[in-house]
Amino acid sequence: VRAGEALVQLDSRDLTARVREAGATALAADETLTAARSAQAVARAEHTLALASQGRISQLRGRNAATAQELDEADAQLSAAAARLAAAQANVAQAAAQLAATRAAADVADITESYAVVRAPFDGEITERLIDPGNLATPGLPLLRIDANGRRRVDARVDEARVAFVRPGDPVTVVLEAGPEPGEGTTVEGMVTEVARAVAVDQRAFTVKVALPAGVSPRTGTFARVQFDGARRRAVVVPSSAIRTYGQVSSVFVAANGRAHNRLVQVGNTGRDGTEILAGVDAGESVVAEPPGDLIDGRRITVVTTPGGSSP
Repeated sequence: VRAGEALVQLDSRDLTARVREAGATALAADETLTAARSAQAVARAEHTLALASQGRISQLRGRNAATAQELDEADAQLSAAAARLAAAQANVAQAAAQLAATRAAADVADITESYAVVRAPFDGEITERLIDPGNLATPGLPLLRIDANGRRRVDARVDEARVAFVRPGDPVTVVLEAGPEPGEGTTVEGMVTEVARAVAVDQRAFTVKVALPAGVSPRTGTFARVQFDGARRRAVVVPSSAIRTYGQVSSVFVAANGRAHNRLVQVGNTGRDGTEILAGVDAGESVVAEPPGDLIDGRRITVVTTPGGSSP
């Protein structure tokens, strides 16, 4: 689908009726405002006439050409006209406010009706439909799942003790799991794009976002392992091929005095340089890198030095 393409059409008959109702209410409010402005014009004219009449009566009274009662009547008429003008102005303001409110309600109705058509927010592929025609759509209920086009990223959790060694822009190794055993799959180089500023309280870890290279598009939700470079430390590392595993027990063959000795070991992390040995082998000891299947404890072996100086 493309961004903006219609995906779901909701039943919007009630919303359409509300739009028509809001439009009719706004039209009535507009007519009320027009009538209030006409009444204001009449009240303003009456006030102008009353003001002019009161002025003439006041002049005549100054020349004793009008009675005191006539002046009192002119003053009263002027006051009444001023009150009617003020009331007309208030009615105009009230009608204008009512018109603004009804127009806002009409806009809300139009916007709400537009929600009846659910459109694609971005280019992508629909991977799941979570509702069927005729079902009730309620707020918060997902309708579709869309997998966006473009570069993928991996979201990883890094505990707060190690997040200090992770910075945006750092290259990292990402292993996309494709088989039942850990480590099987595709290994690619990613780049850290973001390190969350807030820690997830439930796991005491930070979310780290790693961008995958262009052209690598695993399915959304694929499990991946991210290998970050931490603080350097000394460790005993042997080739991963030297380790034999039987259930939960791991062992290696140590070459000493011309014989192969089977040694139980505790293994740690596995990286590009091999597998870390936590216990069972000391630094400086020689191990059989690729033990044959028939090699047993105590069998005599021969160490042959190649011209390059290594001992296979």
